[in-house]
Amino acid sequence: MLHDQRLPDLLDAFSSSDPTPGGGSAAALLGALGASLLAMVAGMPKTKSNTPEERAALDAARARLLELRKTLMELIDRDAGAYDRVVGPKTPPKYTHQVKNPPSGAIHAAI
Repeated sequence: MLHDQRLPDLLDAFSSSDPTPGGGSAAALLGALGASLLAMVAGMPKTKSNTPEERAALDAARARLLELRKTLMELIDRDAGAYDRVVGPKTPPKYTHQVKNPPSGAIHAAI
């Protein structure tokens, strides 16, 4: 899984000549990073007015942001897998006379 890799290995995967991971996976990675930074801010001990209501709102926001981060991390792999399923059927084995386009439903099935 891409999102379980060490950072240098993940960056190597993005910079390789392989088509995946690509832009969608990178966008999901950056979204997860952004959610992490926002969760950090929401978890800071002091709030603007230090009211219990403000603390509760920030705690709720932090919990939601951590859920979003988890989803975005999963999307790093889902995007790469979907792209691989779409482009995979375009290259038929050399011994057949298949059409080089994916079946009409292949793109929808990959999503």
